[in-house]
Amino acid sequence: MWNDSGVRAIAIHDTAGAAGAALLDLPDPKPGAGEVRVRLAASALNHLDLWAARGIPGVTPTFPFVLGADGAGTIDAVGEGVAPERVGEEVVINPVLSCGACPRCAAGLRPLCRSFGMLGEHRNGTHADAVLVPDVGAVPRPTLLSPFEAAAGGVVYATAYRMLFTKGRAEAGDVCLIHGIGGGLATAALQMAHARGLTCIVTSSDDQKLARARTMGAAHAFNYRTDDVVADVRKAVGGVDIVIDPIGAAVWEASLRVLNADGRLVNCGAGGGRVAEVPVAHLFWRQLEILGSTMATDAEFAAALRMVVRENLRPVIDRTVPLEEVPDALQSLERGEQFGKVVVSR
Repeated sequence: MWNDSGVRAIAIHDTAGAAGAALLDLPDPKPGAGEVRVRLAASALNHLDLWAARGIPGVTPTFPFVLGADGAGTIDAVGEGVAPERVGEEVVINPVLSCGACPRCAAGLRPLCRSFGMLGEHRNGTHADAVLVPDVGAVPRPTLLSPFEAAAGGVVYATAYRMLFTKGRAEAGDVCLIHGIGGGLATAALQMAHARGLTCIVTSSDDQKLARARTMGAAHAFNYRTDDVVADVRKAVGGVDIVIDPIGAAVWEASLRVLNADGRLVNCGAGGGRVAEVPVAHLFWRQLEILGSTMATDAEFAAALRMVVRENLRPVIDRTVPLEEVPDALQSLERGEQFGKVVVSR
């Protein structure tokens, strides 16, 4: 539990991997100008935690470095320039960091800022009793969502919303292929796409995860280790309009082959490979689009939460663990054992 003498936090001392994460006692963070301090009720594991623990090219953390991007809690202190009445507000954390001064930041397009960063990647994150967040990143929590649900859902719903509806231009009746079902982003995308009337196809290497996805509205589910995904997708639906790809290079060949003319491949991760080959003739002949997506604008974050409330969605929570069990839970995440989000209680 947070107190005036310090906070407990899951931190790393090097970039040797998830096994190096440990529970530490760290000084109480004090909010600076434009910041709020959030006393966390819950956080949630994110694959960003694993990437940060291994070391992200171009990012040099200051050790000990606190992991975590997802979280929800209560503002208990504010810095200079922040409305004092925010103290006591229940919030969900948008972990985007930016300069706050450029035209893109002023327009709410903070993920496009030249100084874009993330909590848990560029500065101390949410697997702690308290975290410092830019004022704009402490978003009022919908009362429909518990703190645990908000911690599990805020980042993945916002990311999925941008991928589907801004980048992917998804509409009712479209066919959507979602890779890696079982991950938090993929389960959120399935919920949102199904709620908007899309026909959803999912892939995984785990038949149990595929079975669970069918109960959530997936029309078709294919095991990419045992099935011929391209042939099976073509047989089932002919082709797809949108691919939601949190994996990267490993799925690009199949994805591009099953896209309909004018189809969109929307990518938000590279855990399955950082370099992919693109069949250029297919790209121009079928007028395909390859789109990158990271997090969400401030307006999209708010719109995603409104959609969650309107459609009565709830994030898929695999299990809840206490803060001291996060190191073991991270290694489980690395093995891909979860379905949905692993929430961290306080």
